[in-house]
Amino acid sequence: MHRNFYRCQYYQGSPLRASDLARVKLSTAKACLVIANKHSAEPDAEDAANILRVISIKNYKSDVRVIIQILNYHNEEHLFNVPDWNHQLYGDEVICINELKLGLLGKSCLCPGFSTMIANLIMMSSFHPSNYSKDVRSNWEYEYGYGASNELYTGSLSSDFLDMTFPEVAEICLIKLHILLIGVETNSSSTGILFNPSPHVFRFRQGTQGIFIAQNPTVVKSAALFCFKCHEYAIQSEIVKCTCDKSDSG
Repeated sequence: MHRNFYRCQYYQGSPLRASDLARVKLSTAKACLVIANKHSAEPDAEDAANILRVISIKNYKSDVRVIIQILNYHNEEHLFNVPDWNHQLYGDEVICINELKLGLLGKSCLCPGFSTMIANLIMMSSFHPSNYSKDVRSNWEYEYGYGASNELYTGSLSSDFLDMTFPEVAEICLIKLHILLIGVETNSSSTGILFNPSPHVFRFRQGTQGIFIAQNPTVVKSAALFCFKCHEYAIQSEIVKCTCDKSDSG
């Protein structure tokens, strides 16, 4: 929401009224998000109210994708009885806050620092190297500040990467572009999102989107502009759209 603040429009109304759903053009929407009040004094009542909103939304447009946030995991089972709720067909999803918290806690027991890394990736923070003296740039505070300023992005990939394996493209992105490729999003409904896929099961195809950890969206665009012929010896800041005939490079 913060990143797309100026592209958002706000409407006051209720999802329980068909007139309000028509006003926000739910009939043409690709997805609908139902967000819970995390500070509610009665979590079960909050979940029940949001499930009723989902029923109203599904009654208005049965095939719209619904992503709902609930507070208590035991309320999840009620969603499976909602008419037209279908994860496989429509991509409907339920996100439980308590379940996420406990999952992160469990992962942190196995991998100390995991929850901190995830929190830093989903939170926006700025990093200004000029705020650190040269004496401090070698200690952990500088490294932590630099790492915390990275965020998750998705972006297109150059046609030069077609038919290459994930490790091959990830190596180029890290060494040449200074961005970390951690996964891909495919057009195939059977695979969808893959993290660090094996060379035996995945090769880059047209339309594949990369999932990156990077400082800003500008550096992610370099992955779509990279050309083996023109940028073999270029640094990341020098990579711009080229006009070469790539058919001659093979």
